[in-house]
Amino acid sequence: MPPVRLIVSSFFAVILLGAVLLTLPIMSRSGNATSMIDALFTATSATCVTGLVPFDSWTHWNGLGQVVILFLIQIGGLGVITFTTGFTLLSRRKLGLRELQLATENTAGNAMDIYHLVKIILTFTLSSELIGAAILALRFVPKFGLHGIWISIFTAVSSYCNAGFDILGFEKPDNSLIGYANDPLVCIPVALLIIVGGLGFIVISNIYFAKLSPLFHKKKPTSLNLHSSIVLRMTLILLVIGTIGFLFFEWDNTLEGKNIFQKILTAFFNPPAPVPPALPRLTLPANTTSPNCLRSF
Repeated sequence: MPPVRLIVSSFFAVILLGAVLLTLPIMSRSGNATSMIDALFTATSATCVTGLVPFDSWTHWNGLGQVVILFLIQIGGLGVITFTTGFTLLSRRKLGLRELQLATENTAGNAMDIYHLVKIILTFTLSSELIGAAILALRFVPKFGLHGIWISIFTAVSSYCNAGFDILGFEKPDNSLIGYANDPLVCIPVALLIIVGGLGFIVISNIYFAKLSPLFHKKKPTSLNLHSSIVLRMTLILLVIGTIGFLFFEWDNTLEGKNIFQKILTAFFNPPAPVPPALPRLTLPANTTSPNCLRSF
Protein backbone atom coordinates (compact mmCIF):
# COMPACT_ATOMS: atom_id res chain seq x y z
CA MET A 1 0.00 0.00 0.00
CA PRO A 2 1.40 3.46 -0.92
CA PRO A 3 2.37 5.63 2.09
CA VAL A 4 -0.34 8.25 1.50
CA ARG A 5 -3.06 5.60 1.29
CA LEU A 6 -1.78 3.91 4.44
CA ILE A 7 -1.78 7.22 6.33
CA VAL A 8 -5.39 7.90 5.32
CA SER A 9 -6.39 4.32 6.19
CA SER A 10 -4.81 4.65 9.62
CA PHE A 11 -6.98 7.69 10.35
CA PHE A 12 -10.09 5.76 9.34
CA ALA A 13 -9.04 2.88 11.60
CA VAL A 14 -8.52 5.20 14.59
CA ILE A 15 -11.89 6.88 13.98
CA LEU A 16 -13.73 3.55 13.76
CA LEU A 17 -12.02 2.21 16.88
CA GLY A 18 -12.86 5.39 18.77
CA ALA A 19 -16.47 5.26 17.57
CA VAL A 20 -16.90 1.66 18.71
CA LEU A 21 -15.45 2.48 22.14
CA LEU A 22 -17.71 5.53 22.54
CA THR A 23 -20.84 3.47 21.84
CA LEU A 24 -20.21 1.39 24.98
CA PRO A 25 -22.50 2.10 27.96
CA ILE A 26 -19.49 2.52 30.28
CA MET A 27 -18.48 5.63 28.34
CA SER A 28 -21.64 7.66 28.94
CA ARG A 29 -22.59 9.44 32.14
CA SER A 30 -26.10 7.94 32.03
CA GLY A 31 -24.84 4.39 31.62
CA ASN A 32 -26.74 3.97 28.36
CA ALA A 33 -25.20 3.03 25.02
CA THR A 34 -24.60 5.90 22.59
CA SER A 35 -25.92 5.54 19.05
CA MET A 36 -23.31 4.65 16.44
CA ILE A 37 -23.96 7.76 14.36
CA ASP A 38 -23.36 10.10 17.33
CA ALA A 39 -20.30 8.12 18.48
CA LEU A 40 -18.92 8.10 14.94
CA PHE A 41 -19.49 11.84 14.59
CA THR A 42 -17.75 12.53 17.92
CA ALA A 43 -14.80 10.26 17.07
CA THR A 44 -14.42 11.87 13.64
CA SER A 45 -14.60 15.38 15.07
CA ALA A 46 -12.05 14.57 17.78
CA THR A 47 -9.58 12.83 15.45
CA CYS A 48 -9.90 15.49 12.74
CA VAL A 49 -9.94 18.24 15.43
CA THR A 50 -12.99 20.13 14.15
CA GLY A 51 -14.66 21.01 17.48
CA LEU A 52 -18.16 20.00 16.38
CA VAL A 53 -20.00 17.85 18.92
CA PRO A 54 -23.42 16.19 19.09
CA PHE A 55 -23.38 16.41 22.91
CA ASP A 56 -21.82 18.60 25.54
CA SER A 57 -18.59 16.72 26.27
CA TRP A 58 -19.04 16.76 30.07
CA THR A 59 -22.82 16.29 30.23
CA HIS A 60 -22.90 13.17 28.05
CA TRP A 61 -19.50 11.50 28.50
CA ASN A 62 -18.10 10.33 31.82
CA GLY A 63 -14.41 10.37 32.72
CA LEU A 64 -13.63 7.25 30.68
CA GLY A 65 -15.38 8.64 27.61
CA GLN A 66 -13.47 11.91 28.00
CA VAL A 67 -10.18 9.98 28.13
CA VAL A 68 -11.03 8.26 24.83
CA ILE A 69 -11.89 11.62 23.26
CA LEU A 70 -8.64 13.12 24.57
CA PHE A 71 -6.58 10.29 23.03
CA LEU A 72 -8.39 10.74 19.71
CA ILE A 73 -7.62 14.48 19.82
CA GLN A 74 -3.95 13.85 20.60
CA ILE A 75 -3.53 11.19 17.92
CA GLY A 76 -5.38 13.33 15.39
CA GLY A 77 -3.35 16.41 16.26
CA LEU A 78 0.00 14.64 15.99
CA GLY A 79 -0.88 12.25 13.19
CA VAL A 80 -1.09 8.48 13.63
CA ILE A 81 2.23 7.82 11.91
CA THR A 82 4.04 10.52 13.89
CA PHE A 83 2.56 9.14 17.10
CA THR A 84 3.65 5.54 16.42
CA THR A 85 7.01 6.56 14.95
CA GLY A 86 7.77 8.66 18.01
CA PHE A 87 7.15 5.80 20.41
CA THR A 88 9.24 3.52 18.21
CA LEU A 89 12.15 5.94 18.56
CA LEU A 90 11.54 6.41 22.29
CA SER A 91 11.70 2.63 22.77
CA ARG A 92 15.23 2.73 21.27
CA ARG A 93 14.16 0.79 18.16
CA LYS A 94 15.46 1.79 14.75
CA LEU A 95 13.10 2.71 11.95
CA GLY A 96 12.91 0.36 9.00
CA LEU A 97 12.90 1.66 5.45
CA ARG A 98 9.10 1.41 5.29
CA GLU A 99 8.62 3.25 8.60
CA LEU A 100 11.10 5.92 7.52
CA GLN A 101 9.20 6.44 4.26
CA LEU A 102 5.86 6.73 6.10
CA ALA A 103 7.22 9.17 8.69
CA THR A 104 8.77 11.34 5.99
CA GLU A 105 5.52 11.45 4.02
CA ASN A 106 3.40 12.13 7.10
CA THR A 107 5.50 15.02 8.44
CA ALA A 108 6.53 16.49 5.07
CA GLY A 109 10.07 16.36 6.37
CA ASN A 110 13.40 15.27 4.97
CA ALA A 111 14.33 11.61 5.32
CA MET A 112 17.83 12.66 6.39
CA ASP A 113 16.62 14.41 9.58
CA ILE A 114 13.34 12.57 10.24
CA TYR A 115 14.69 11.20 13.53
CA HIS A 116 15.34 14.69 14.87
CA LEU A 117 12.09 16.02 13.43
CA VAL A 118 9.87 13.40 15.08
CA LYS A 119 11.66 13.78 18.40
CA ILE A 120 11.24 17.56 18.25
CA ILE A 121 7.56 17.17 17.39
CA LEU A 122 6.88 14.88 20.35
CA THR A 123 9.06 16.78 22.80
CA PHE A 124 7.71 20.18 21.84
CA THR A 125 4.09 18.99 21.78
CA LEU A 126 4.19 17.30 25.18
CA SER A 127 6.20 20.15 26.73
CA SER A 128 3.79 22.79 25.42
CA GLU A 129 0.78 20.86 26.67
CA LEU A 130 2.32 20.25 30.10
CA ILE A 131 3.32 23.90 30.52
CA GLY A 132 -0.14 25.01 29.38
CA ALA A 133 -1.83 22.55 31.75
CA ALA A 134 0.36 23.74 34.65
CA ILE A 135 -0.62 27.38 34.05
CA LEU A 136 -4.31 26.52 33.68
CA ALA A 137 -4.10 24.51 36.89
CA LEU A 138 -3.35 27.74 38.74
CA ARG A 139 -6.93 28.75 37.99
CA PHE A 140 -8.80 25.43 37.88
CA VAL A 141 -7.25 23.55 40.83
CA PRO A 142 -8.06 26.22 43.47
CA LYS A 143 -11.56 26.43 42.00
CA PHE A 144 -12.37 22.75 41.40
CA GLY A 145 -9.86 20.85 43.55
CA LEU A 146 -8.19 17.73 42.12
CA HIS A 147 -10.75 17.65 39.30
CA GLY A 148 -9.13 20.87 38.12
CA ILE A 149 -6.01 18.90 37.14
CA TRP A 150 -7.99 16.85 34.62
CA ILE A 151 -9.75 19.97 33.33
CA SER A 152 -6.36 21.66 32.86
CA ILE A 153 -4.86 18.70 30.98
CA PHE A 154 -7.91 18.24 28.74
CA THR A 155 -8.12 21.96 27.96
CA ALA A 156 -4.39 22.23 27.22
CA VAL A 157 -4.35 19.25 24.83
CA SER A 158 -7.57 20.36 23.13
CA SER A 159 -6.18 23.88 22.71
CA TYR A 160 -2.78 22.85 21.35
CA CYS A 161 -4.39 20.47 18.86
CA ASN A 162 -6.97 23.14 17.89
CA ALA A 163 -9.71 20.64 18.70
CA GLY A 164 -12.32 22.93 20.26
CA PHE A 165 -13.54 20.35 22.81
CA ASP A 166 -14.09 21.30 26.47
CA ILE A 167 -15.30 19.59 29.64
CA LEU A 168 -16.60 22.64 31.50
CA GLY A 169 -20.25 21.73 30.92
CA PHE A 170 -20.80 21.08 34.64
CA GLU A 171 -20.73 24.86 35.13
CA LYS A 172 -23.19 25.42 32.30
CA PRO A 173 -23.79 23.02 29.38
CA ASP A 174 -22.41 24.20 26.02
CA ASN A 175 -20.85 27.24 27.70
CA SER A 176 -17.23 26.40 26.81
CA LEU A 177 -14.91 29.25 27.98
CA ILE A 178 -17.55 31.99 27.96
CA GLY A 179 -17.39 32.19 31.75
CA TYR A 180 -13.67 32.99 31.55
CA ALA A 181 -13.87 35.76 28.94
CA ASN A 182 -12.25 38.26 31.31
CA ASP A 183 -9.74 35.85 32.88
CA PRO A 184 -6.20 36.28 31.46
CA LEU A 185 -4.98 33.21 33.35
CA VAL A 186 -7.25 31.08 31.14
CA CYS A 187 -7.62 33.06 27.91
CA ILE A 188 -3.94 33.86 27.31
CA PRO A 189 -2.53 30.30 27.81
CA VAL A 190 -5.33 28.79 25.72
CA ALA A 191 -4.84 31.36 22.95
CA LEU A 192 -1.07 30.83 22.90
CA LEU A 193 -1.50 27.05 22.77
CA ILE A 194 -3.87 27.42 19.82
CA ILE A 195 -1.39 29.68 18.01
CA VAL A 196 1.68 27.54 18.67
CA GLY A 197 -0.16 24.33 17.81
CA GLY A 198 -1.44 25.88 14.59
CA LEU A 199 1.99 26.93 13.29
CA GLY A 200 2.86 23.43 12.17
CA PHE A 201 5.70 21.02 12.89
CA ILE A 202 7.89 22.16 9.99
CA VAL A 203 7.86 25.76 11.25
CA ILE A 204 8.58 24.67 14.82
CA SER A 205 11.50 22.47 13.72
CA ASN A 206 12.90 25.24 11.52
CA ILE A 207 12.76 27.71 14.44
CA TYR A 208 14.56 25.17 16.61
CA PHE A 209 17.34 24.32 14.14
CA ALA A 210 17.81 27.90 12.87
CA LYS A 211 17.42 29.91 16.08
CA LEU A 212 17.50 27.82 19.26
CA SER A 213 19.94 24.99 18.54
CA PRO A 214 22.79 27.35 17.50
CA LEU A 215 22.36 29.25 20.77
CA PHE A 216 22.73 26.02 22.76
CA HIS A 217 25.96 25.26 20.88
CA LYS A 218 27.21 28.88 21.05
CA LYS A 219 26.90 29.38 17.31
CA LYS A 220 25.41 32.19 15.27
CA PRO A 221 21.67 31.70 14.51
CA THR A 222 20.75 31.34 10.84
CA SER A 223 17.80 32.76 8.91
CA LEU A 224 14.46 31.00 8.79
CA ASN A 225 13.43 29.46 5.49
CA LEU A 226 10.84 31.14 3.27
CA HIS A 227 7.98 28.87 4.39
CA SER A 228 8.51 29.61 8.10
CA SER A 229 8.93 33.34 7.48
CA ILE A 230 5.66 33.53 5.55
CA VAL A 231 3.75 31.47 8.14
CA LEU A 232 5.00 33.55 11.09
CA ARG A 233 4.41 36.89 9.41
CA MET A 234 0.95 36.00 8.14
CA THR A 235 -0.01 34.59 11.55
CA LEU A 236 1.01 37.85 13.22
CA ILE A 237 -0.75 39.97 10.59
CA LEU A 238 -4.00 37.99 10.82
CA LEU A 239 -3.98 38.09 14.62
CA VAL A 240 -3.41 41.85 14.69
CA ILE A 241 -6.01 42.56 11.98
CA GLY A 242 -8.52 40.23 13.61
CA THR A 243 -8.05 41.74 17.05
CA ILE A 244 -8.31 45.32 15.79
CA GLY A 245 -11.30 44.47 13.62
CA PHE A 246 -13.12 42.77 16.47
CA LEU A 247 -12.43 45.74 18.73
CA PHE A 248 -13.68 48.18 16.09
CA PHE A 249 -16.95 46.39 15.29
CA GLU A 250 -17.80 45.10 18.79
CA TRP A 251 -16.56 47.94 21.04
CA ASP A 252 -20.11 49.03 21.98
CA ASN A 253 -21.77 45.70 21.26
CA THR A 254 -20.53 42.41 22.77
CA LEU A 255 -17.62 44.24 24.44
CA GLU A 256 -19.82 46.81 26.15
CA GLY A 257 -19.35 46.96 29.91
CA LYS A 258 -15.76 45.66 29.86
CA ASN A 259 -12.69 47.71 30.70
CA ILE A 260 -10.01 48.32 28.06
CA PHE A 261 -7.87 45.35 29.08
CA GLN A 262 -10.85 43.00 29.07
CA LYS A 263 -11.91 44.27 25.64
CA ILE A 264 -8.44 43.67 24.19
CA LEU A 265 -8.26 40.23 25.80
CA THR A 266 -11.68 39.22 24.48
CA ALA A 267 -10.90 40.59 21.00
CA PHE A 268 -7.58 38.73 20.93
CA PHE A 269 -9.20 35.46 21.97
CA ASN A 270 -12.15 36.20 19.62
CA PRO A 271 -14.76 35.67 20.74
CA PRO A 272 -15.42 34.06 24.15
CA ALA A 273 -18.22 36.59 24.75
CA PRO A 274 -21.88 35.54 24.80
CA VAL A 275 -24.26 36.47 22.00
CA PRO A 276 -26.23 39.65 22.85
CA PRO A 277 -29.76 38.86 24.04
CA ALA A 278 -31.17 41.34 21.49
CA LEU A 279 -30.15 39.14 18.55
CA PRO A 280 -32.86 36.74 17.34
CA ARG A 281 -32.29 33.05 17.97
CA LEU A 282 -33.31 30.28 15.60
CA THR A 283 -36.25 28.24 16.85
CA LEU A 284 -37.86 25.14 15.37
CA PRO A 285 -41.54 24.21 15.30
CA ALA A 286 -42.73 22.13 18.23
CA ASN A 287 -43.12 19.02 16.10
CA THR A 288 -39.62 19.30 14.61
CA THR A 289 -36.47 17.77 16.03
CA SER A 290 -32.95 18.66 15.01
CA PRO A 291 -30.32 15.92 14.51
CA ASN A 292 -27.79 15.81 17.30
CA CYS A 293 -24.92 15.93 14.85
CA LEU A 294 -25.85 19.45 13.74
CA ARG A 295 -25.07 21.00 17.13
CA SER A 296 -21.69 22.42 18.07
CA PHE A 297 -20.57 23.62 21.48
